[in-house]
Amino acid sequence: MENIFLGALEDNRSEEAKSKDYFFNEIVATANPVNWVEKPESQWRTFPVQNQNGSGSCVAQTARKLLRVLFHNICGKDIDFSASHIYQRRSNKPQGGMIGVDAMEILRQGTSLNALMQSDNMNDMQMDGIPETDFDRKIGDTFKISNYVQLAPKSFDEVASVIQTTGKAVMVWFFFTPAEWSKLIPTIDNPNLTVAQGARHSTSAVDITLKNGKEYIIIEDSAHFGGLSRRLISREFFNARNFFCAYPMNFKYTESEVPVAKITKTLKLGMTDPEVKILQDILKAKGYYATNIDSTGYFGGVTLRAVKDFQTAYNLEADGVVGPLTRAIINK
Repeated sequence: MENIFLGALEDNRSEEAKSKDYFFNEIVATANPVNWVEKPESQWRTFPVQNQNGSGSCVAQTARKLLRVLFHNICGKDIDFSASHIYQRRSNKPQGGMIGVDAMEILRQGTSLNALMQSDNMNDMQMDGIPETDFDRKIGDTFKISNYVQLAPKSFDEVASVIQTTGKAVMVWFFFTPAEWSKLIPTIDNPNLTVAQGARHSTSAVDITLKNGKEYIIIEDSAHFGGLSRRLISREFFNARNFFCAYPMNFKYTESEVPVAKITKTLKLGMTDPEVKILQDILKAKGYYATNIDSTGYFGGVTLRAVKDFQTAYNLEADGVVGPLTRAIINK
């Protein structure tokens, strides 16, 4: 029963490429504490069921659900997006499945509606065969995200905090055996299972609850193992079997008065330093670093992008390193 493929592909990018991604620990100094409350099932937040019908489209289906939740928060209406439009633009096509960051990048390009490009109860060939029209692309210009953030795998509390604080859904991936997953509350029956051995699957975390005093993340699942489209994920299962998390985020930029603090050393990707926080504050004031995220002092992908944009604006080599020339202009 092992080696079952559901569509969540392991990220095969280089470590250098991965280091430039946007991560939660770069933009949030401390996650908001979670207020765990026991809620009856009737009060669990739910969204319409999606069905991937045995295709490898679970990542695209999850991306579809993330958009669905996001725009429900914005306008209070259920807008059903097209997983097919997301899935057929995957970088590994015609192979099945998707990489998580691939799906999130596609969401930045925009997504058509399910009424125009059907997504349920279809196999890979059927989903890939739906033509994308100019009208679909124009619809996508309306429905797209500006950016996204990854959370470190196995970050149960951070995922719960994002759901409660923002109301957004979070893309969460798990690996498991069918016997472990085919239950309302998945269990760890094979503690030695690895990602390569297990079924790899993408789901949407949409709510949190206490149940009999125990903390759970509520996920919605397009594969319907055991006839279920919703599951409760315990802290133990999440922290043992999760291997990818991401959610959409809109970065906001506003110029303000530049701080008087100066940068005295070379700063670059991967560093954690008090002067990185100064750098982030200065870049915020100059309009290059988002003002709706924390200055954490960690130099990750968000800071790298901001530094490169600053360097380009000032006709410097856009290498992302705050060396002597960049530092001199920033300190001005």
